[in-house]
Amino acid sequence: MTIERQPEQKADQAGRTRFGPRLRASSILCVLVLASTLVGLVFVELGLRFVGLGDPVIYRTNIAYRYAPRPNQSVQRLRGERVTINESGYRSTESWTKPGAFKVLWIGDSVTWGGRYIDDRDTFAESSCEAIKDATGLEAVCGNAGVNAYGVDNMTSRLRYDRAGDDANAVIAVIGWWNLGRAQQNIGGNLWLQQDPPGWFPALWEFAAYMASRILVYLQGERSCDEAYGPEVSRASLAGLLRELAKKQNEGAIVLLVRSPARHEISDTEGILRMYPWCLESASALIREFDEAIASSGLPYMDMTSVARREAAMDSAELFYDGIHLDVRGHRVYAQAIGNKILELMDASNN
Repeated sequence: MTIERQPEQKADQAGRTRFGPRLRASSILCVLVLASTLVGLVFVELGLRFVGLGDPVIYRTNIAYRYAPRPNQSVQRLRGERVTINESGYRSTESWTKPGAFKVLWIGDSVTWGGRYIDDRDTFAESSCEAIKDATGLEAVCGNAGVNAYGVDNMTSRLRYDRAGDDANAVIAVIGWWNLGRAQQNIGGNLWLQQDPPGWFPALWEFAAYMASRILVYLQGERSCDEAYGPEVSRASLAGLLRELAKKQNEGAIVLLVRSPARHEISDTEGILRMYPWCLESASALIREFDEAIASSGLPYMDMTSVARREAAMDSAELFYDGIHLDVRGHRVYAQAIGNKILELMDASNN
């Protein structure tokens, strides 16, 4: 007995026959696309790791000085260089709590920090301690509290409120004129990662975080000169730092204020503040005010401009990594010059 198929059954069978090959082809195509995407991501990840991403320094926030590296880290960055953060939150290969050590606290921005392309031991902060050890026989520890993008107000707050540095025997503050235009910087809008990257594709994650931060900065638009870069803010920032350094000096610490020039200042004495020309049109007059304020404070002061010019004239090898930051040779030059100045101040304090 033959059973006739219902029309619906015949249509369903015809549909499966007609769409089956298409469905299989679409599935294969999706698998190929996903596999190609995964392979592409792996190659991008490996490329980003090659240039130093994927093992970032992690930052913490603070209500007073806004942000700083999280303690107890050791990461490998660009060119395979090592960045170590000790238990007190300072970049250093030594413990800040080492008993009996002569402690030198450095405060500054990314110039002092050294960047991810400079090894711990090559930063001028760390190298200066080696000079102190060799000259005096003291067990010296240098705590590098330089932090990316710090303004002078961040530095002042770090000196005032970070209790880890209260027992410093010497305090060295390194500024550029650009720091005076930054005032107090926040962690938002900058590549200061606040959590560990995921186990999968950490370099891509770090790169994505960086791109997101750049987009946020772009969307915020140009900041008001009065709010962020005005001359009044710059004057107040410098005055606050000078007061805090004077306080440290009165408490018995050796203090030194160091000015680091931008690369163009080595060959061009005009327009030193041209980084922000829309805000500081009368740069020359402001610089004279800054110099007068520093001189009036009576604090030990060292302007590295003349040192850098002399070294640049003696040797054509580059001092700077870019327009502001130092390369390895620049750090070596700073370590020698500033280290000698610290030794001179130590001798004066002992007499």
